[in-house]
Amino acid sequence: MKKPLFLISFAFIFLFLTVNLTFAALAGKVTLVEGRVDVLKAGKDVVTPVKLGDPVGVGDIFRAKSNGRAEITFLNGNLLRIAPNSRAEIKEFVSEGDKSSNVKNSTEAGFRQYQGMNS
Repeated sequence: MKKPLFLISFAFIFLFLTVNLTFAALAGKVTLVEGRVDVLKAGKDVVTPVKLGDPVGVGDIFRAKSNGRAEITFLNGNLLRIAPNSRAEIKEFVSEGDKSSNVKNSTEAGFRQYQGMNS
């Protein structure tokens, strides 16, 4: 009788922790993709093509090819535009009440950030 209860408890705790960790790093979503843009998701070793509506997480690295561009809209309403031949890494995203920040790192100068784009 104790063994099934233990297994159910363990499964519930594992599921709860996994769901929290999955959503804890969410920073925004991809709101525009033109041409070839790929992403290396945090903790992964495979680059995948970016699709409209893809979630953006802390640690993701976006790379636009010569014919590519993308826009990321962060949860706080800020907008990041990635130009052709550019690379941007989402290093940090913090949102607490009415204060928020998003930090990115780029090895090329082909990106632009707009703040307060909420309509």
